[in-house]
Amino acid sequence: MSVMWSLWATLIPLAIACSLVPVQWTLTILLLRAAGGRGTAISFLLGLISGRLVQGALFGYVFTADSAVTTDEESDILVATLLLVVAVLLLVMGVRKLLADAPDDDAPPPKWMSMADTMGPLRAYLVGLGLMALGAKYWVFTIGAVAEIGAADLAKPAALATFLAFAVLTVAPSATIIGATIVAPSKAATALDWLSDWLGQNSRYLLGGLCLLFGAGFLLKSLNDLGVL
Repeated sequence: MSVMWSLWATLIPLAIACSLVPVQWTLTILLLRAAGGRGTAISFLLGLISGRLVQGALFGYVFTADSAVTTDEESDILVATLLLVVAVLLLVMGVRKLLADAPDDDAPPPKWMSMADTMGPLRAYLVGLGLMALGAKYWVFTIGAVAEIGAADLAKPAALATFLAFAVLTVAPSATIIGATIVAPSKAATALDWLSDWLGQNSRYLLGGLCLLFGAGFLLKSLNDLGVL
């Protein structure tokens, strides 16, 4: 049980960091407000999850093959190093978010913004897949998650279930937004307008603060695992 608690103490912040990359929830809101509505937005999230699962399968295979030729100590060093990379990435993201003059690298491409009004479910699904394939941050977060799951030395079914749960958690905020439109459809339009405006004004501070918090935590953990602290 302590192994699972330790594992999820790392996976949950990773999932939150993944889920708060602005393009995810921005496109979700745009798709919900477009003609396709919930169906198109759900297809977009399914594309994100599918892309994450492909990444997980790829890196799971790599780490499984690597474990056959490395010692436990070497494997632990690799995992700690990957977590250090994630920590540095989050710290850089946090600083850039809090600097008002820094360009927003996570903003949705203008072409995708303009396509949202006419995007169908299939295209939305492919956009989700494409986002996973093209976003370097997503690859780094997935590598970190796969490495941590591998280091926990879980049985294969448990490892697969854990990564699937992680993949679902990475779209939890967007899924919550969609769920809210189902629970209270009459208030959905007003709520989406308010949420879009609020995020536009405050997301920089929210994301910057969380990235710095999680980045500092991962930095301390990775340095401790590497024996630096």
